[in-house]
Amino acid sequence: MFNEENTVEQMVLDTLSRQGWCFVAADALGRAHNDVFVESMVREALTPA
Repeated sequence: MFNEENTVEQMVLDTLSRQGWCFVAADALGRAHNDVFVESMVREALTPA
């Protein structure tokens, strides 16, 4: 079956993991699926230490 998960999503995950990114499953994020993203929190999380 051709879908987003087996085409685009997996390609992005593979590409980012080769560049040192670590995949974290949604259940491990400590937030609900319907919680909104707060831009400042996203920027902070993506800024290298």
